[in-house]
Amino acid sequence: MHFRSMSQINDVRNDLTTHPSRQYDTHSIEQISMITVHHSATSTGNAASFANYHVNHHGWPGIGYHFVILRNGEIEWAQSIGTTSYHTGGRNTGNIGICLVGSGQFTSVQMSRLKDLIIELRKDVNVPIHRVLGHSEHPNQSTACPGFNVAKLREELESIEGGQGGDRTVNLPSRTLRNGDSSSEVSLLQQALIDAGESLPQFGVDGQFGAETERAVRNFQKRHNLVVDGIAGPKTYQRLREVLTKKSDKIHKVQVGAFTHRENAEKLAKELRDTGYDIYIITE
Repeated sequence: MHFRSMSQINDVRNDLTTHPSRQYDTHSIEQISMITVHHSATSTGNAASFANYHVNHHGWPGIGYHFVILRNGEIEWAQSIGTTSYHTGGRNTGNIGICLVGSGQFTSVQMSRLKDLIIELRKDVNVPIHRVLGHSEHPNQSTACPGFNVAKLREELESIEGGQGGDRTVNLPSRTLRNGDSSSEVSLLQQALIDAGESLPQFGVDGQFGAETERAVRNFQKRHNLVVDGIAGPKTYQRLREVLTKKSDKIHKVQVGAFTHRENAEKLAKELRDTGYDIYIITE
């Protein structure tokens, strides 16, 4: 990474606490298919303090985040993007983690720098805008992180980049919703259900999660072989995103051992990515 058009990036990768005997695995640049946004859930802090906590408290090999954005907008480069560090349970391979210092409320300069960083990263890694996700948007995550609606961030990124790459922004809620909830995020869910072909004939998009919305969620879950519980959570949002973007949100693997040369696997992976699949390569 050269960060050709960015300033105020502080490379602290060699200055942070690391575990004396443990090391993270690595992945290739070609494997990178996700960028995940986190918050620190603290009012202060930086890469050094987070590294100390991750190593000394969690016993991790090093800091879990690849980048940390401070309250003043300074970006700290904490891990090489080829490091498979721990920041999203079960989804760390090919995933770049960016942490905003704060707890749901961030400075305007932080948000501006976040967009700058993602745009710069996308010049070198094959991550479509619909794969820029909040921590809570990944399946099987019990968290409200990063504490804001990342769908709006994706919409802003698409606007800035002029929709390059054919990405379609899908606005989905950032938290689990169920009968009795009332918010603008319920409206996002209702609109997504309608766009996916479900019917809300009586109340439409009214921001109220009642019996009609629950019925639409259940119908969607049944049609797409999900657990039919009427609760809109990460797996329902994942499938909605797949349906509305007509792109799979699943990661597929190319086994290098099936080919004579790794170059052949890399070529196939690129061809599949170009058709909308998210691919990473593993070795035997």
